[in-house]
Amino acid sequence: MNIAIIGTGYIGLVQGVVMSDLGFDVVCIDNDATKIEMLKQGKSPIYEPELEETLKKSLKNGKIKFTLDYNSGIKNADVIFLAVGTPPLADGSSNLNYITAASKNLAQFLSKDSLIITKSTVPMGEQTKKLKKLF
Repeated sequence: MNIAIIGTGYIGLVQGVVMSDLGFDVVCIDNDATKIEMLKQGKSPIYEPELEETLKKSLKNGKIKFTLDYNSGIKNADVIFLAVGTPPLADGSSNLNYITAASKNLAQFLSKDSLIITKSTVPMGEQTKKLKKLF
């Protein structure tokens, strides 16, 4: 099964590395070129026990890849995880700018039926409304 994960923060990176270690083919997409290059070298920008060692193993066996390009990243994906940040705003609500941007990019390049899973913290109903407009 081919999996794409949009976002390589704490949620997306750990999810991608674990899924690749389980034998799935994973492509992680992010808009931070420095982070993508670091990950391609097997270096993790975050600390999680065994993460970097597992990342290196998955890179070596070709089970995980990293890209800035949505088109190539989701091209063969059967399942796509949206795992981008939703930091709180001053009023306590979630900032949906990142997930909205990721959803728009996803909609632009989606060319096959794929299961889309939101792993970001998003208020119930808000993301559904936005995704319905895009797809």
